[in-house]
Amino acid sequence: MKGGLTRLKRKVLAADLDRTLTPGGETLVPPNILNLLAELKRRGWLLILVTGRDRFYIESRRDLSGVFDGWVLENGVEICLPEKGFSKVFLPESWEAVRQQAARFPFISWKRWTFSLPRDRLGEVAGFLGKLGIPLSYKDNRGLIYVLPSGIDKGTGLLRLLEALNVEGWIAALGDAHVDLDLFRVADFKATVDDAEEEVKLAADYISPLPDGMGAEEILKRLLKGEFTPENQSSRCS
Repeated sequence: MKGGLTRLKRKVLAADLDRTLTPGGETLVPPNILNLLAELKRRGWLLILVTGRDRFYIESRRDLSGVFDGWVLENGVEICLPEKGFSKVFLPESWEAVRQQAARFPFISWKRWTFSLPRDRLGEVAGFLGKLGIPLSYKDNRGLIYVLPSGIDKGTGLLRLLEALNVEGWIAALGDAHVDLDLFRVADFKATVDDAEEEVKLAADYISPLPDGMGAEEILKRLLKGEFTPENQSSRCS
């Protein structure tokens, strides 16, 4: 319940972007996947993009315009409802001190609110930031470490977005990297692609035999066919 209102029941697709819907980089989501997403939406699914990218980047992507009902950005730090002009950032007051100290390192990569670093520099940075006494978490995304306030991740971001929409329901999650395990934690059905990280494959209910976007296309087609219903989850596929 939120504000005394009964939450709406919906089927929810929560999908990562890079190395899931696309091969990564600046590659656009192919038309065949966009068509499948549009059909899911036509059939009543709520579509949520859950990504490490920041809001400025997602807003710049013409292929993503009007596709998703909501965005979970920077691995859960910000949630947006683009059609409603709504956004909310979840950062403690202490976060600015973390950012200021992280700026000492020349190899840090910056997003709007958060930052990342190469995996081989984690010990150096974690040791230094640990002296601040501020609870932090370090999320691995294929060798790039994202630094986040403790308690913030893709899973909590998705739940906060659904709360903002006053929605609850059956969640199907698509992801490929260690950072997506937090998204899997709150999902009812977890699917991944053939070139996903091994730990993600172990956590998945279904592994497509195809890589990245081709794998996502295969998964979306099977969702449309109703193959991954709650009743069918008793037998794990791979």
